[in-house]
Amino acid sequence: MSRTNLHPVSAQDQQEYHGNRPIGQRHKMLIFIAMLLFVPLLGLSIITLNGPSVEHQAFANLEAIAKLKASQIVNWLHERQADGMVFTTDRGFIKQVAALSNGNEHLRDHLLSRLQAVRQAYRYDAVTLLDSQGRVLVEAGTSETLPADMQALLADALTTGQTTFGNLSLYESGHPHMDVIAPLLSTVSDLKVPVGVVVLHQNPENFLFPYIQEWPTPSLTGETLLIRREGESVVYLNELRYSKATAFRLRFPLSSPQLPSAVALRTGLPGITKGHDYRGTTVLAAFRPVPGTDWMIVAKIDREEVLASLTTLILWVSLISFVSVAILAIAGLMLWHQQQRMGNLALQVQKAEADRLLRHFFEMPFIGMAMTSPATKAWLRFNDQLCFILGYPREELAKKNWAELTHPDDLQKNLAEYEHILRGESEGYRMDKRFIRKDGSVVYAAIDVKCVRTPSGAVDCTVTTIEDITDRKQAEAKLQRLTNLYAALSQCNEAIVRCQDEDGLFQELCRIAVVFGQMKMAWIGIIDPQTHHILPVAHFGDGAEYLHDVQITVEPDSPLGHGPTGTSVQENRPFWCQDFVHDPATQPWHEQGARFGWGASAALPLHRNGMCIGAFTLYASVANSFDEAAQNLLLEMAFDINFALEKLNREAERKRIEETLHEREQRLGNIFEQAGDGIFVITDDFRFVDSNAAGLGMLGYNRDELQQLRLSDVLVEYERPRLDVEVPVMMDGIPHIGEWEHLRKDGTKFYAEVNAKKLSSHQFLAIVRDLTRRKEAEARIRWLAHFDTLTGLANRTLLNDRAGLALGRAQRDGKPVALMCLDLDHFKHINDTLGQSIGDEFLVEIGRRIQATVREEDTVSRQGGDDFILVLPDTDAEGAMRVVENLLLAVACPYQIDEHELVVTPSIGIAMFPGDGCDFNSLAKNADVAMYRAKKAGRNTHRFFKEEMQAHSARVLQLENGLRRTLERDELHLHYQPQLSIDGCRVIGAEALLRWHNPVFGTVSPAEFIPIAEHSGQIVRIGEWVLRTAIRQMKRWQDNGLAPMVIAVNLSVVQFRHPDLPSLVSAILEEEGMASDCLELELTEAVTMDDPLQAIKVMDDLYQRGIRLSIDDFGTGYSSLSYLKRFPVYKLKIDQSFVRNMAEHTEDKAIVNAIINLAQNLGLKTIAEGVETAEQLALLRENGCNEVQGYFFSKPLPASQFEAFWLLSQAKSSHAFKQ
Repeated sequence: MSRTNLHPVSAQDQQEYHGNRPIGQRHKMLIFIAMLLFVPLLGLSIITLNGPSVEHQAFANLEAIAKLKASQIVNWLHERQADGMVFTTDRGFIKQVAALSNGNEHLRDHLLSRLQAVRQAYRYDAVTLLDSQGRVLVEAGTSETLPADMQALLADALTTGQTTFGNLSLYESGHPHMDVIAPLLSTVSDLKVPVGVVVLHQNPENFLFPYIQEWPTPSLTGETLLIRREGESVVYLNELRYSKATAFRLRFPLSSPQLPSAVALRTGLPGITKGHDYRGTTVLAAFRPVPGTDWMIVAKIDREEVLASLTTLILWVSLISFVSVAILAIAGLMLWHQQQRMGNLALQVQKAEADRLLRHFFEMPFIGMAMTSPATKAWLRFNDQLCFILGYPREELAKKNWAELTHPDDLQKNLAEYEHILRGESEGYRMDKRFIRKDGSVVYAAIDVKCVRTPSGAVDCTVTTIEDITDRKQAEAKLQRLTNLYAALSQCNEAIVRCQDEDGLFQELCRIAVVFGQMKMAWIGIIDPQTHHILPVAHFGDGAEYLHDVQITVEPDSPLGHGPTGTSVQENRPFWCQDFVHDPATQPWHEQGARFGWGASAALPLHRNGMCIGAFTLYASVANSFDEAAQNLLLEMAFDINFALEKLNREAERKRIEETLHEREQRLGNIFEQAGDGIFVITDDFRFVDSNAAGLGMLGYNRDELQQLRLSDVLVEYERPRLDVEVPVMMDGIPHIGEWEHLRKDGTKFYAEVNAKKLSSHQFLAIVRDLTRRKEAEARIRWLAHFDTLTGLANRTLLNDRAGLALGRAQRDGKPVALMCLDLDHFKHINDTLGQSIGDEFLVEIGRRIQATVREEDTVSRQGGDDFILVLPDTDAEGAMRVVENLLLAVACPYQIDEHELVVTPSIGIAMFPGDGCDFNSLAKNADVAMYRAKKAGRNTHRFFKEEMQAHSARVLQLENGLRRTLERDELHLHYQPQLSIDGCRVIGAEALLRWHNPVFGTVSPAEFIPIAEHSGQIVRIGEWVLRTAIRQMKRWQDNGLAPMVIAVNLSVVQFRHPDLPSLVSAILEEEGMASDCLELELTEAVTMDDPLQAIKVMDDLYQRGIRLSIDDFGTGYSSLSYLKRFPVYKLKIDQSFVRNMAEHTEDKAIVNAIINLAQNLGLKTIAEGVETAEQLALLRENGCNEVQGYFFSKPLPASQFEAFWLLSQAKSSHAFKQ
């Protein structure tokens, strides 16, 4: 379509040429100047025509980016606010915080684990729980000191009850921080009472600033700024692209006229501007305020980069034009010398050269160009760039016209604009439109149409420039998709906080994905455990009807499980299908996908408690919609959904457990109607409804008088404010156990333990036990306890008592004890140089650090001077090593005593029970030897008492190996210790006691080998042998005519935890033919309190089978009386450590008496073990004990000797036993 000459030389041209010669020198100069001016005028025309359009488009892109970034920040803030609402809307959590603030320390670890879970799930630096006064209760992670302005923000949050944000600022360390403040309010009598505050600490450099700094399109100078106004200055909050370490530090005057950031803050509204940035470089900028904050987002780009393409075009045009003008000038000079001889030829050459110049400009590869005839609609001319844009060879494109190439949806608008030109209503137009390429793909283009008119005004031709803007349109579409997904993610988090059940949550998630995420359709399917099919439970959007007949399975061999959803669930991973109607994985659904307009799909597995339970499947209208950024957002949404599912599951389980406990407590209420404790029914406005006789006698009122009183009338004055705190919490379903000081009718005061539980929506039950005698005993015990007057640590007397108790319990339970001697290195230098007063203060601080390093149940004693002894019950060598490491670090930290900074190191010796000694003196002596070995090793270190520990370890290994074949070698046997009634000393039962005699080790103590059997897992088979042997022997005695007795068998913790224990016991009883009520299983307090709810379940099962249960060694463990009353036991066994010393120690006697009274009030029997003297027997009989056993009557006997003992006891009178 190119022509050799656009304008042939006419006769008129020739006449003018010949009529004007000769041309003077002045005219030659004017012509030359005119040709030179053509070059800059051509560049200026390009700038004038295209510069505003390019800048306009750049401003549009910057506005879109600023809007996207502001939306991302708002979504990010909403997500953080939703994180805070996880706490503010959790009533159970708020109640637990209130309980912790009131001193319920056992909730601290639970709340810490809850905070840790949220911190790890949402990737916070730290999560801090404060009380209503701003004091730290629990902290997950490590945070820096809260800034001074935080207290005001905490107070405002507690006042308004709204989740707020702290200021985006720097810690004193220089690290930026952004805190979320979530107030915790409890409802008391329709009033909101502040309980505490959860502060979520997050470094914006990890989350917020990356959102801001990421530029969504390729650019060398594009940059996003987050700014705010402080006084009369502009402050830059994020790190800048061209200036490092300036966040929160770089400031400019707010009055700067050319600074875009200053213009944005002065305006306060969305807008655009051109100016000079912080570098002084000319930039184009768009700005927008971030809603809900005092921040502005500024998106800017260098103007030089925006105009780079025009600059390149001008450079090439100017270069080519200049070369052409130079050539023309030289040719003109030569032609002017030959004007007479080369007239017409020179003019033709000049015209041809000008035409070539125009053709060069037309064919430049920067933009598509075309000239069109308005009459024929045919091409007059087009360049190669237009062929490239439309994908046609020149020959094929020449046969097409604009209408054939235009997308049908854009054709009418294009023709309407063209008609305006033809009618003379406009000289041209600009528009964005779509063309259909030869391969069928769509290309977006910005066209600029101008017309050339004849002198008469008719359109001679149209000239059109076509710029390919497909990449820009795709970038805009990507930005819009990401904006939609951010909105969907924000709505998803709000739905998670709002929805109370899975069904409602699932339906809302599908709706959000379609309405806010602009998906075509979304549905959630859950695995049916019976059929292994994925069943739709929620859906929303176009095409949901296809779910009525869809069949998707998780069976790997089924063809119905190879689609996106089935694959996602089977392989437990996200599945991305970027081309739904062509992907082989979706072949069974291609027809539906084409009909409903599904271009791409995504399937995200859903989890509950770590298990895949189904999938969330989404369908987008455009293929390849799920790029990496979209995938990351959807994965974050799936993560939030999984967290919500786990939260809903935990909440449902909590409610189920609470309801079960509530029903059981109501049934138990009737049992205690005749109890010895006071039982009161009270309304939620503190009025008495009813009381049992014990309660009336306790307070001194009759029933009518009591019903006229309020609960506050029977409490001392300082206790009354507690009612407004404790009772609402209890009425919300949390049982209350605590001590209260009461007033009797006669004015006397007494302490009582109150166990209160909710009965109904307006009443609660209170069980009140008079603690007067117990308080007197406690006061006596506290008076007898002695502590070091300087440090407050245990002294020698208390250390001996506690060490003896720990060693006795350890010997009985087969557990280790660690004893440490700690001596300060060179402490004498401090006393000698600084004086005894400084030394004393130093020792006090040392004592505090040591006490803070060990557990509550451990004993720390100062022996005098700088010598300390530590007793660590239930601590093996490895545990002792960890304690030693902490002690070395804690003690060695510098101390500030007055103006002196002191540093001292410890030397520590460790002895282990029973390996290094069986009594306190032996252990202390060995630990002291080890401590001196540590000093000799250079101080500031530790040493174990090695020889005995090594020998002990070797023996444990030998015994463990020997135990493996004890049953095979018939080395185990049982002895039976008689149990007698205390009134007539009749034999009423026997306790089966295990014995082991080994050819190598001889007779091994049960206290030594039973813990080894438990630790090595051999106790289950040994315990089954003991149970079967004891039942078989009892059945044999019954067959031999012995009166019916009860055989008592001890159960270990490992046996009790075995899931088949009840069925195993029943099976043995059935196999041996013995009645179940002849078997008594003895359980220690540790067994029952390890998991009380599970223990109740197992004990109920055994009780239903007719098997008797008793609590062994009662009083030595950590029983909870609230659980004890729910255990189906019939007997308490008083531990021999109390019986042995009851005649000499009034404290032991009081404890024994208290256990007997407790059992009598609960309707239980008592048996005392370890009875060795007649005096002990008399005291037990006097206090009302039911049964006894011990060496005073008989040691444990083999079966044959026990039978002889029984026959002998039948022939003797009860008086003989009393002698």
